[in-house]
Amino acid sequence: MRARRSTGALSHDEVVLAARIIVGFSSQYRLIAQTELRGRLETVLAQLDAAAQPALVASASQKLSVVTVGSRKIEAAQRAVELGEAA
Repeated sequence: MRARRSTGALSHDEVVLAARIIVGFSSQYRLIAQTELRGRLETVLAQLDAAAQPALVASASQKLSVVTVGSRKIEAAQRAVELGEAA
């Protein structure tokens, strides 16, 4: 899987892998391209099943809350807390 491949054409397993990679490298990635990181997190979150991957969705939501502003920041943080408690 190429790092810059559009996540829209990925299988479920590839989306899970992409989400894990993005979450894992988000601290370093955020320093380079915050807008791109936000977009990738939003893309994988839209495709992940929170019931099947609650901890991963919680981590991705928490990372999204760091790079997002306004009410979307609060929504992402709330989702991270809710899923973190459920995981």
